[in-house]
Amino acid sequence: MSGAWTDEAGAARLREELVAELVAGGAIRSESWRRAFLAVPRHRFLETVYRRSRVRGQVCYELDRPSLEQAYRDDSLVVRVDSSGRRATSSSTTPSLMASMLEALDVDHGHRVLEIGTGTGYNAALLCERLGSETVTSIDLHPELVEAAGRCLADLGYRPRLAVADGRLGYPPAAPYDRIIATCSVRRIPTSWLAQTRPGGIIVANLQGDHTSATVRLVVGGNGSAEGRFLPDDAAFIEIEGEEERTRLSMQELADRWIRGEAPTRPAHVPEAMEDGRFWFLTQRLLPHVVLFSTEGRPWCLVDYRDLSWARVEESEAGPVVAQGGPQRLWDRLEEADALWTGSGRPGFERYGLTIEGEGRQRLWLDAPESHGWDL
Repeated sequence: MSGAWTDEAGAARLREELVAELVAGGAIRSESWRRAFLAVPRHRFLETVYRRSRVRGQVCYELDRPSLEQAYRDDSLVVRVDSSGRRATSSSTTPSLMASMLEALDVDHGHRVLEIGTGTGYNAALLCERLGSETVTSIDLHPELVEAAGRCLADLGYRPRLAVADGRLGYPPAAPYDRIIATCSVRRIPTSWLAQTRPGGIIVANLQGDHTSATVRLVVGGNGSAEGRFLPDDAAFIEIEGEEERTRLSMQELADRWIRGEAPTRPAHVPEAMEDGRFWFLTQRLLPHVVLFSTEGRPWCLVDYRDLSWARVEESEAGPVVAQGGPQRLWDRLEEADALWTGSGRPGFERYGLTIEGEGRQRLWLDAPESHGWDL
């Protein structure tokens, strides 16, 4: 353990400052969660982290040891990377996002909770502090993470049920649950989670798209159904491992597609909200399988990684123009998406909801379940 970690008085002071920030920002709304965040020392779960850097133009991660100040910032910290050192596979989530999700979980004493994604064990510790260890189950796909988290939890007096398991399958041995919370993202809510949650129970999970993601709070009904709305803020999580690979092509190969593409041009409308996650939350449903590129000299480029349609916007003396190739006209569809989003009042995440029907259909909707929606 590093010398900085022996400064428990300094850690307590920084923890109080972080909790005060989370309360002021509205992430923590209840006294019970305020006490839990004050009681659980985040730094004890962050012995080592990975610092993001760039080597010869490639993003990579280098092993680092955080300071107490880093541990108690409202930041996400990478704690595990793949063998290449270029892709993060586990992180300690931003505390404000953790607090918002835990508040949305609406737990009470006696509730049995399943956490998908043990990670460092910090979130499991917060659940144990709030509910008691005997009702908390936490699973992760990586044995080394579960083992390390178990040691940290035990050192602090927390003893939840921990298991190495595929989060997509839930954890049947401890089911049924009153609550399920996922600290990783999914593209569809696994049916196993619905089957393992009591009717009236709550699932809080991050729904991932190709461009942006948001967190949904679902109330589970009977026969595999559920419905609920999204939380107001965007949220970025590491995608659950084992999801279907989206493309066999690398990002460089996709980028090469539009770099080489030649086609006639036309004047282009570039949406004002091109860098707004709220715009992309809707647009990625209308343009599934599309990757967005932005580079110096070529401001906006789109490639569909299924059929390799592409669109490239460039500046001209008369304004932006677009060239498009492949089976689809991607920029035409992007402009249509902008018209729909703008015409709907530029909705934020909280105006969307998700309905899951018993036969497995999952439908995203805007404002009301009976309104127009998009199947996931």
